[in-house]
Amino acid sequence: MDKATQSGQHHQTNLIPLNDNRDGIADRLAFLSALSHELRTPLNTIGGFAEIMAEQMLGPLENPKYQEYVRDIRRSTMELRAIVEDGLSLPMLESALQRGGSLDRQLIDLSPDLICAFRDQTIIMMNAAGHAMIGDDRDGSVEKKQIGDLFDETCRDAFVENIETLAEELRRLPLTLCASDGRRINAEVATQPVQLEDGPAFLLIARDVSDVTRAERKIRDREDRLYGILDAVIDGIVTVNENGTIETLNRAAQSIFGLPETTAIGQKISSFLLRPNNSKPVDFLESFQSVFEGQAQSDVHRWIARRHDGSEFPVEIGVTLLRTTDRPLLTVLVRDITLRVANENKLLESEQRYALAASGANDGLWDWNLQSDEIYFSSRWKAMTGYPGTDIGNQPEDWFKLVHPDDIDLLRAEINSHLARKSEHLEATYRIRQPNGSIRWMLARGMAVFDENGNPARMAGSQSDITNQRKVQEQLVYDAFHDPLTGLPNRALFMDRLNHAIQRVRRRRSENVAVLFIDVDRFKVVNDSLGHSFGDELLIAISARLNECIRLGDTIARLGGDEFTILAEDLSTPTAAEELAHRIVKRFEAPFQINGREVFSSVSIGVLMSNEDHIRAEDMLRDADLAMYRAKSEGRGRFETFATGMREHAITIMELDTALRRAMERDEFELFYQPITNLKTKALSGFEALIRWRSPERGLISPFDFIPLAEETGLIVQMGDFVIEEACRQKRKWLDLYGDQKPEWISINVSARQLVGHDIVPVLQKALAENGLDGSQIKVEITESLVMENPVVAESLFQRLKEMNVPLCIDDFGTGYSSLGALHQFPIDVLKIDKSFVQSSSPHGNDREMIRTIAGLAHNLGLSVVAEGIETEAQLAEVSIIGCEFGQGYLFSRPLEADKASQFIADWQD
Repeated sequence: MDKATQSGQHHQTNLIPLNDNRDGIADRLAFLSALSHELRTPLNTIGGFAEIMAEQMLGPLENPKYQEYVRDIRRSTMELRAIVEDGLSLPMLESALQRGGSLDRQLIDLSPDLICAFRDQTIIMMNAAGHAMIGDDRDGSVEKKQIGDLFDETCRDAFVENIETLAEELRRLPLTLCASDGRRINAEVATQPVQLEDGPAFLLIARDVSDVTRAERKIRDREDRLYGILDAVIDGIVTVNENGTIETLNRAAQSIFGLPETTAIGQKISSFLLRPNNSKPVDFLESFQSVFEGQAQSDVHRWIARRHDGSEFPVEIGVTLLRTTDRPLLTVLVRDITLRVANENKLLESEQRYALAASGANDGLWDWNLQSDEIYFSSRWKAMTGYPGTDIGNQPEDWFKLVHPDDIDLLRAEINSHLARKSEHLEATYRIRQPNGSIRWMLARGMAVFDENGNPARMAGSQSDITNQRKVQEQLVYDAFHDPLTGLPNRALFMDRLNHAIQRVRRRRSENVAVLFIDVDRFKVVNDSLGHSFGDELLIAISARLNECIRLGDTIARLGGDEFTILAEDLSTPTAAEELAHRIVKRFEAPFQINGREVFSSVSIGVLMSNEDHIRAEDMLRDADLAMYRAKSEGRGRFETFATGMREHAITIMELDTALRRAMERDEFELFYQPITNLKTKALSGFEALIRWRSPERGLISPFDFIPLAEETGLIVQMGDFVIEEACRQKRKWLDLYGDQKPEWISINVSARQLVGHDIVPVLQKALAENGLDGSQIKVEITESLVMENPVVAESLFQRLKEMNVPLCIDDFGTGYSSLGALHQFPIDVLKIDKSFVQSSSPHGNDREMIRTIAGLAHNLGLSVVAEGIETEAQLAEVSIIGCEFGQGYLFSRPLEADKASQFIADWQD
């Protein structure tokens, strides 16, 4: 475009001065005429110029030539507008082709549509847009093509064969053109016959609608996706017009209201919505007027929805304004909140119950909004802390700053663990220091509520003051490991500390550890003469004096009765333990003042230094105990170190120990069995197993000759195991021979060494299992004196045996210093009255009354009584009259070898 043309565009008011001469006007009209043909300038500019000049100049211009220019410009601009706005119409094209001037050809070339004329199916003319559309140069070659060549093979034949019919109907058809480069072009095609200067022809106009087709396809795809999304939403979505009438709704809305789209469209949405408080219909438009008027972006209400079948349910209604090109609409989101309301009601009911329960339990309540990080504390919660309510805010740190510094990390960890769903509920104990300095123990319980995304939204719970329970718990733990009388550590705590000390010695090798076993001499005399209360006071004074003697870091414990132990660690020399024992012995030479009475009480001490042989606390305690008994046997009021000064005795013990061990290896020991008879039924009830040593050199040796030495050497333990195993094997043999008939059980005896220094329970368990026996078929007997001398050990053993269903019998009852009341603390089943009472009893003697008393008290305690040592019919009659259930003695039988005992059973049954 040249400068003159540009000037014509931008300065149209000055382009043609009105007072110019006629020749200048004529020249300018000629220029505008050419411009309208040659340039594609904005049509409004051309049309505007033409109209101005037509109105203002046409009258003065009398020359026909000038008037023709104006008409030409006016016609050209009008046709140009038509071309741009809607393309050339077929009549317009026909008119332009018939005129045939250069201006008309240029007008046809201005059209963006493909325009061509053809005769006998041969193209005779095509405009510039047509050449560009099919990709041909304007060299005239296209005019030689067949009209069918313009079309894709899918529609070519149909078009060619029906040209005349299509031309008559004047319809626009969607056909596919084929460009020279193979591209396929979607087009709208119209054709009609036309009369040209050189004869009749057909005129064809084709508009490229590829972009329109793609745009329409995109719109349809976008609409399909939108409707698919809307139908996939679980909430109902409804569009409502300004009258409250439903225009569209998705599938969820159809399901919620229970009716199809065709039925719902056109109905008032208010007919489906009720107010929750009075069930009256909702005035929908009034409720959302502010949204409709654009004063609010959205609004939400909770109402009641009514389905088509009349059923009602709670919904949440959200409304936003949807602005369309012609009118505003409301987009209504309908959410069925039946489940949410039910859960809220349950939660409210639960919270009300919990609040009532917590109030009744005097607990404090707290409620933590995890979104805003604010906590509500009830007045009771605040009162527990001891601080005025105004001093406690509503932030988490207001809680945490009250917690003891040693407990704050644990509390935070428990809270975080629960919020991370690692625990089902929160439970944490912690201390709070009140303003007066006192410490109170608190227990916080709570549970978190999580939102739909799984994030913690809220956590609520209670706080309980557990100070009193904590004190009770701590006292129970203390009592479990301390002697209630003296407050000293008990056996359990002492053994635990001793085990730890042994482990340290085994690791470091350089430390010295000693155990002192202390027994109060003649304490039983004090108890019997001055009473147990006085004895308790004396034990308290003794524990205090022992505490005066030990070093800081040493442990003194009361094992039970009048027995104490001391654990001395980190001794500087091996003799330091003896020095401590000597100091204690000397200190106890001074009298005690108890309730205004002066009492002397010495102690016997066994000293044991740790060595590599002692790997168990039980072993050290056992050896210290043996050393104590050696001190006691040597005159009391002294101490003995384990194995020191015992060489001659040790040699004797060693020789006997060797002989006894050889006897064990050579199976020189065997069991004899003495029958025990039911005095009422005269039936055989059981046997007592008695060990005998059948030496090849000395013959049959009485147990009185080797049992004491075996006790002292400890070989009694091995013998005891032999008795257990052999008795179980024999019982199995008799069961196989005689079935479940008599004897019901076999009794075995437990010695002091077995009780104190050996655990018979595993041995018995194994023997019972190997022979398929029940615990009730083996009875364990232990002497009265042994029980009273070792009550703690005996009680522990008895409890374990009772768990195995093993009956327990107190042997030689009446020879010791116990009472039935003292023995009642043990789970015993049978009392065996010592034979000394039975053999000296007479119808009018004291021993008979003693037996009667023992039997009566035993029966009251649910115990059965065995009278041993029955040798005469008179003795049998006496114990039977008194009420003894069982009897044992030479009257029935002496102890028998196993095969003779078997014959005894057979004869008895016969």
